[in-house]
Amino acid sequence: MSVANFLDTAYYHEFLYDIYDTQDILDELATYLPACGWTANGSDSYTSPVDSDGRFMTIEFTRVDANYLQMDVLDQNDFTVSQRRMYISSTDPSRVSIFVGPFHFCLDAARLGSTTGEWLAAGMLDNSPEDQSASDRYVYGQGSRNSSGTFSYNTWDYASMLDNNTATHDDRINKKDNGRDGFYKTLGGQWLYHPVEFFVDTATVVFAFAGRAYQQILVSEELCLRQSLIRLPIDSSSLGSFRGVTGAGIVRSYRLAIRV
Repeated sequence: MSVANFLDTAYYHEFLYDIYDTQDILDELATYLPACGWTANGSDSYTSPVDSDGRFMTIEFTRVDANYLQMDVLDQNDFTVSQRRMYISSTDPSRVSIFVGPFHFCLDAARLGSTTGEWLAAGMLDNSPEDQSASDRYVYGQGSRNSSGTFSYNTWDYASMLDNNTATHDDRINKKDNGRDGFYKTLGGQWLYHPVEFFVDTATVVFAFAGRAYQQILVSEELCLRQSLIRLPIDSSSLGSFRGVTGAGIVRSYRLAIRV
């Protein structure tokens, strides 16, 4: 069995410790994102690598102040798909996890004095088994807060995408029911994980499948704690390492985890 296409891309990860100011994050991204293959456009704007079908996205950061960081996500047509913010405490230090690859990006901030976190995420979607060029609705954005800084719809199942030409932050990611072990384990007792699958509305279809997020999975929170590391099989002979995302709120006992 070969590795699934959504897990067959490059991935990078690092921690930033004792963060009190959003500027510290921006300073690190200015070096780290270009080192990971992204293009720096100036003014805290970065464009992802272009895939073999000409697909790409751009993320633009705004330091609102020491506590609030905004990320705008733009698609290949320079249309703003998402505007979300995250909060960094100036008194309670955050450990910020940076996840990045050619087609995914995430900031996950866990505070020492809190069991919840804050996050920002963006990415492109894998359309397999269809051609990647089958749809131009492949860019998404997520995060803890809206563009006014209000904490809202921060769980992993909410994301901003183009719904019939309108950017909408909505509940659009697959969920598995809870309450029974069968959703989390095989008959042999092995833990299950699931791809992060997105859906969008078009002019003709409501909730059409849009693709899978790269290097991301949904796994039982029992198995994956906040920013903890887990190893799971990604094919018949290989294990992949994933780290739990604190800022993305738990839904139906599932946590979002990203490859490291």
